Amino acid sequence: MGQGNDSMTAAFSASSRIATLDFIRGAAVLAILAVNIFSFALPDAATFTPFWRGDAGREEAAYIVNYMVADGKFRGLFTLLFGASMAMIMDRARANGLSAAQIHLDRMIWLGVIGALHMLFLWHGDILLTYAAAGAALTWISPHASARRLLALGVILLIGGAIMLGGMSLFSSPHMAAHIPYLRDHAAMMMEMITQHDTEMRALQQSINFDLSLYLGPYADLLAYRMTLLLGYPVSFAMSALETIPLMLIGMALYRSGFLTGQHSHRAYAHIIALCLPAGMILTGISLWPVIASGYDPLVSLAALISFSVPGRLLLILAYAALLILILRHWPTHTMTQRICAAGRMALSNYLATSLMMTSIFYGYGLGLYGQLERWSLYGFVALGCAAMLACSQPWLAHFHYGPLEWVWRSLARGEAQPFRRR
Repeated sequence: MGQGNDSMTAAFSASSRIATLDFIRGAAVLAILAVNIFSFALPDAATFTPFWRGDAGREEAAYIVNYMVADGKFRGLFTLLFGASMAMIMDRARANGLSAAQIHLDRMIWLGVIGALHMLFLWHGDILLTYAAAGAALTWISPHASARRLLALGVILLIGGAIMLGGMSLFSSPHMAAHIPYLRDHAAMMMEMITQHDTEMRALQQSINFDLSLYLGPYADLLAYRMTLLLGYPVSFAMSALETIPLMLIGMALYRSGFLTGQHSHRAYAHIIALCLPAGMILTGISLWPVIASGYDPLVSLAALISFSVPGRLLLILAYAALLILILRHWPTHTMTQRICAAGRMALSNYLATSLMMTSIFYGYGLGLYGQLERWSLYGFVALGCAAMLACSQPWLAHFHYGPLEWVWRSLARGEAQPFRRR
């Protein structure tokens, strides 16, 4: 047992970090707060329409900017990096004669526990439980699968899932169905199915008043509500997995091809940016058009977020990754670069810390600012959260090998306490 753990520690030592993965992960964990802040601070209805207050005003411009630049892109980038890390850890385990499947499953089990606790006690928007379940489902992937095969499988599943989710949303939208007789005939049936079987959809369609009373009310009510989300989690996972699993496969492919580890030429990354950035923006803009045309019908907005925007989102994710790799190449030793890398090494701790910080600011057991502010003003809290992550991560890692939650996760997954404090 001791010899096996020594081999495992050697295989996954903190000194074997890959700078590009840390930097992209750090940028993603910082940027994803710019998307999550709306869930922390506003009713669920604000996710789909800027008119949740009545008159949109500046809300509409902020909604459009967030949709075009951020929404789904940074979560997707984060998911891509999770898939890459899975491939890296499993490849290193096999290279050291260890059971890659067992090590991977142990990690996913404990990540799932951490995610479930996060969802129950801090924030309903947790992504860790989904990552753990999707990661466990990918244990069957052949260790000899080529990058090209993984990429093809990921893209096919991603587009297929987008078509499936888009179809469900179209069936459910009275606005869209009114123009298509076949859809109109089935709209009521599909709406009933979604309302009955998708806990997360049901929560998003609850009234703004319900959200305000819930998040500004007693903590016990929040716990009871989140428990219903956990009980209904298998259904919500079935929907989110249609994007999460394909993006993880694509991340594994990009890791094995050398794209995410910075092994391609400067020109190759520049070409990716020149091609994917404008094409991604155009496709994303096209996916936004039916949302605006429908007057921000919630179900049309949902269809755009989970389906219509997927092709453009994937292109933008690739462009963002390539851009970040070039930034790291140009400024590898810059103070800000190093701080972003440190934030990436502590991504789990930073992700959970932002949940604690933001719920304490907006929820009723904290400052009670939930539903009180406009979208634009929320970016000030994003800046506050990012500044805290950048300020604390590097000094912490100067004294400790891992972030606090990273250390807990590693220790639980490996069955013994890992080295923590630096000597």
